[in-house]
Amino acid sequence: MGRGRPYRRHFDAPIDVLLLLAPPGDGPRPRLPRIEVDCNAWVRQDGDLIRIRLLNISQGGLCVEARRSLTVGGDIVITLPGLTPAAGVVKWSDDEAYGLAFNRALVLSELVEWLQEQQREQRRRAEGDYSPTDPIGEAVIQRSSMRRS
Repeated sequence: MGRGRPYRRHFDAPIDVLLLLAPPGDGPRPRLPRIEVDCNAWVRQDGDLIRIRLLNISQGGLCVEARRSLTVGGDIVITLPGLTPAAGVVKWSDDEAYGLAFNRALVLSELVEWLQEQQREQRRRAEGDYSPTDPIGEAVIQRSSMRRS
């Protein structure tokens, strides 16, 4: 195999490459690579809006810390700064740590662009050239506080 020349493999019979590369339908899916992140985000579950802290992210989900409890198995909407809100589900919990899975995997190019922006913001914070803006603020909005008496 020379430099710049494709490597060619020949088989005795035709094969379905997509089937070969796809994860098994009934078996466990391979774990997507996680990227450590440190930023705030929001989760909406059962009418509650809860501030969370991201620990890591992948195309398939994220690991977060939350001071308020989330219901394992419950449907959620995840709002990350700079990304469109995404539907998902709480997969596991361990004290204040939670595993959240997206219903649809993030597009790799969007995730990479978002991670690059997070790196730029982290550099600005480290240089002291950053004034954080949080459009929602520290408030946790509960469904019960939105009801009229």
